[in-house]
Order: sequence, then structure tokens, then C-alpha cells
Amino acid sequence: MTHRLSALALISFLGLLATGCGGGGGDDGDDGFPRDDGFQIPNAAVGGWWLGTTVIADQGTYELIGIVAENGRAYFLQEDGIMYWGTVRSSGNQVTGTFSGAGIMGTEFWDGALSGTGSLSGTVQARALLSGTSVFTTTLNNSSNSAFSLGYQQIYDDDSSLELIAGNYVDVLGLYAGVLNIASNGDVFLQDPISGCVVNGRIAIINSAYNAYDVRLTYSSCTGTEAVMNGATFTGLGSYDDGYGQLIALVQGTVSGSPYPNAFVFERL
Repeated sequence: MTHRLSALALISFLGLLATGCGGGGGDDGDDGFPRDDGFQIPNAAVGGWWLGTTVIADQGTYELIGIVAENGRAYFLQEDGIMYWGTVRSSGNQVTGTFSGAGIMGTEFWDGALSGTGSLSGTVQARALLSGTSVFTTTLNNSSNSAFSLGYQQIYDDDSSLELIAGNYVDVLGLYAGVLNIASNGDVFLQDPISGCVVNGRIAIINSAYNAYDVRLTYSSCTGTEAVMNGATFTGLGSYDDGYGQLIALVQGTVSGSPYPNAFVFERL
């Protein structure tokens, strides 16, 4: 593909956006276990923008940033270009999750595989700290274990609104030319004059009290090396940074039969 990007530069950029509106919140004191009076503390919220590190056995330490919506959908981006997506759930303060993973725009895993699946378990302090361990197995049947620790980012506390994000945007990361338009009903349109790609889609509210949007994008009319994108549909999560006027999205789809995640940052004109 012609549109390639340094994953480290991208995750650094997204990290600056996530921390630009303040750091994580404090411990809410809920430990997830029954009190002496028999009252069970409700399941801790796992929603949020999360930023921190993951330590992968025999591989090293990587920056990790991600978003979990109130419905449990989750997308995480690792600094080496690997994206994970799936669901994260809580029971008390215990969290579990299942996910798939692949490299941004075809980046390979350490063993040469293009994708894989995994699971995680750990604990959450609502709107403060998410930590635990995970195991991931590539399609070449090689497994890795990791431990992660992520802090909550307060950009997630902003309300979401289609009226707020409606307008015209340009691509900050240089992946696409042209203007991205978001209509007041959430409809999305972009035409790239270089590749010919036309992107149609929809952005929808998940929970108006939090800064997470459902994102769906479909490609058509691409030419040249980008023709493989025709018919591909990408789904994911996005947020809007009102201070910078920037829309951030982590998405994934299938191109030429393989998982193909990507990340976008668009800035309001």
C-alpha cells in the first residue's frame, strides 16, 4: 500500500492528544469485593481513553494507547504498529477481554504472521487505572505473554455530540488529500484526489455523556495500488478533541482477505 506511517510517530501524536486535556482521575475506592454488610459493589466502569505501557515477554516494553467505549468495545494501538480490537468486560473490579490483532496497514508480527487472537484479564479502578496480563497467539501458532498498566485520560470525560463534530476536516497525518465532511446527521464523505478513493460512512453516538463515537467507513473508486481498498468497510471508535478541533479514530477492516487496521487524525478547517 502507498499510505504508510510511522506507528511510533502516530502513537506519540495520539498520546499527546489524550494527555492534553489532563491526566487520569483518582482512585474511586471501589475494590470490587463484597463489603461486610454483604453489599456487592457494582461492576467498575472500563470505559475511557487509556495510555501506558505493555511489557511483552522476550520482546520488550512498548507504549500502548487505546479506547474502550461504555458498551465494552475496545481498540488499542501499540507503538510497534500492532492494533488490537475486541471487547473488555468487568465483574466488580475484575476485567476480562477477548481480542484480535494485526499490524497497521500490513505490519507483521514478530514471527512474520499478519494477525492473531488473544485474551486478557486484570483489574480496573474506574476512570483511573487498567492493568493486567494478556496472552496472544498468531496465525502461525506462536504465543506471547504480556503485562500492561494504563492510566485513564480525561479527554474521555467530554460529552459526545453530532452537532459538535459536524464540519470539514483535513488529514493531519498526511495519509489522505481532500476534505473530510461530517454532516449534522453523522454522515461522512471524503474523496482523495490523488488515489481517487471515495470514502462514505457514518459516525454515531454511543453514550452522549462520554467522548466515544462509533465509526464506520466504506471505500470505493480507488485506483492504482489503492484499488485493493475498493469495497472494504472499516469499523471502530473515535473521539473528538474540542481543544484542538481534531477527530481521532482507530478502525479495522479486511483488505485482500487479511485484517487491515488503521488510525486517523483529522483537524477541523
